[in-house]
Amino acid sequence: MRNRLRYRTFYVIMAGGLMLALTYQFAVIGPLARANRNLDQRLADTARILSEAGYGATAEELAAHVDRIREDIDNFSRIGRGDAIQLRIPEELAPMIKRPFRLIDFDQRKFFVIDHLAELADGHSVELFGALEDQLPEYVPGMDDPQLLWAELVVFDQLARAAVHAGVGSIDDLRVLPHGRTAPPGRNLRQIPARMAVTGPLPAVQALLMMLPLTAEELDDLGLPDPGDKSPFYLSRFLMVKSSKENAAEVSLELVVTGVLEFNPPLD
Repeated sequence: MRNRLRYRTFYVIMAGGLMLALTYQFAVIGPLARANRNLDQRLADTARILSEAGYGATAEELAAHVDRIREDIDNFSRIGRGDAIQLRIPEELAPMIKRPFRLIDFDQRKFFVIDHLAELADGHSVELFGALEDQLPEYVPGMDDPQLLWAELVVFDQLARAAVHAGVGSIDDLRVLPHGRTAPPGRNLRQIPARMAVTGPLPAVQALLMMLPLTAEELDDLGLPDPGDKSPFYLSRFLMVKSSKENAAEVSLELVVTGVLEFNPPLD
């Protein structure tokens, strides 16, 4: 009788311990495990989003990016020292800058640029803003140094082609801004600034920002789209925002860049 009572007590304790273990498993360990899996998934999703947005860089990539920023800062400071990387003027246009200005030649080149950009944009499914033709550099009678209109046209054309090759969805605005001489004394360096606004997928807009300060050779080395004979541009400022709440993957970018050219007016 006493042994039977002892066994019964033992089995009751064992059953109670088993029930307690099962209760702990389902009430504590199970929810913790599920919460841990959910946290891992959320972290993985966050890492993916940051990576797609350009923030998921490795330490080596961040170091390379810092070096690139330092190089861009140094390049921009070189404008005032007179050894800045200058605009690349196409071979067929270089003589135009060195001789007296002819309006008929300039208008013919404008028509060529308009037709080429329209064809290029159509081939890449990029929408051009309606007033593009009106924003092209325009000759004004009596203006100083009309030969610089050729350089302005080069800036306009190269920026538009860079945006198209980067894969933006639309070019919303593009215009050359007023400009003048820059230091140092003894050299007639001209800064030719331009304003551009584009809309498109974030990777395309990021690609455009990366392309702006690079030459055609540097674009090829980095595997970025090459719009052909591209000049380096110095980025003055930019603003990037989401284009709409409905399309979070699309952004709008407004920027001001500058091209530099050494210009010696021709003798009439």
